[in-house]
Amino acid sequence: MNKKLAQIEGLRGIAAFVVLLNHIRFTFFIDITDRIESKYGKVIATIAEALFDGNFSVWLFWIMSAFVLSIRFYTEKDRVLSHSIVTDAAVRRYPRLLLPVTVSVLFAWILHSLGFMTNIDLSNFFGDQYKQWLGSFYLFKPNLLSALNSSIWETFFSYNPYTSYNRVLWTMKIELYGSFFLFSLLLLIGKHSSRLFFYLIITTVLYKLSAHWLNSFVIGMMICDSYVHQHLIRQRLPIYINKVLSYLINSKIFAILMIFFLLYMIGLPNIAGVLHLFLAAILTGYATVSSPVKALLSVRPLVFLGKISFGLYLVHLPLICATAFPLYTNLIKIFVSPSVTVFFSSFLLVILSIIAGWCLWFIADRPSIIFSRIISDRFRTDRP
Repeated sequence: MNKKLAQIEGLRGIAAFVVLLNHIRFTFFIDITDRIESKYGKVIATIAEALFDGNFSVWLFWIMSAFVLSIRFYTEKDRVLSHSIVTDAAVRRYPRLLLPVTVSVLFAWILHSLGFMTNIDLSNFFGDQYKQWLGSFYLFKPNLLSALNSSIWETFFSYNPYTSYNRVLWTMKIELYGSFFLFSLLLLIGKHSSRLFFYLIITTVLYKLSAHWLNSFVIGMMICDSYVHQHLIRQRLPIYINKVLSYLINSKIFAILMIFFLLYMIGLPNIAGVLHLFLAAILTGYATVSSPVKALLSVRPLVFLGKISFGLYLVHLPLICATAFPLYTNLIKIFVSPSVTVFFSSFLLVILSIIAGWCLWFIADRPSIIFSRIISDRFRTDRP
């Protein structure tokens, strides 16, 4: 990741961490926002809901993915070379996703085969309200061939939640299809002088078709286009508007107000299925230009989380399903109090998930970049 875009890495790290918190919430604190509302009021509960909203994080992932996949295309001035960059990225996309996904599935398969998946035991222990989510995983018998088929084919082309070894993989099909839709748009209209008109037409058509997930990739592409060409955009704006924009993007007070506003809005229901898409677009765009937000998101711990975010996203759910119950049953003997026990169990799950995410980054995510480059080199037409 370009150092100038460290804020995107940091934002991605926060998004992955929120997904982790969301799944820990459904493991131990299913009614946490209700309890917060009864004690502190609806406004605080709504903001708290945003901190556990994994659905919003997914929209953020897709927009940031489109942004990152588009950046080299828009920064390259040579039209032929920019098209070559896109075709190279298209060849690399499936291998790039495949290796980390496969390792996460095999990790889950090993745990399931050894009888370590105790999520159903935990859901039975906590009661019926936990069974709908926590008790719905790993109801099938583990099989190596089915695990390989799940990682190579089903995850990307025919996802089935009831046979998936890792339920977070439902996003991979959208990630793959959305990426190729993005690549097609970049080649067709990415450098067209009237692309703003095409952006409006495409987003409108996709909205009418309720293909909001595809619109997340189009919007990520648009944000990247605006980011790279922001100097040209500002040249066309009146001086007083540029002064206002300069103040807003450098103001710490405005950044604080903006963050709290976004948190509150994120905590609301996803109105018409597009509110989270709209808010994710605002947050991503604002993060690329706001000086205080860039400084905040570029701190080393968040950038580290962003670096391992894919690994953290892929590995945390099987880990929760395997370790949450034994953690709780052993810690309750020490702390006695159930509330204290779930707190420390959750804390340990966070630590274990981050460590496992780093391991998956080291074992599979980082090597997948090299692997995908080797594959793309085999398809290059300009090789000597």
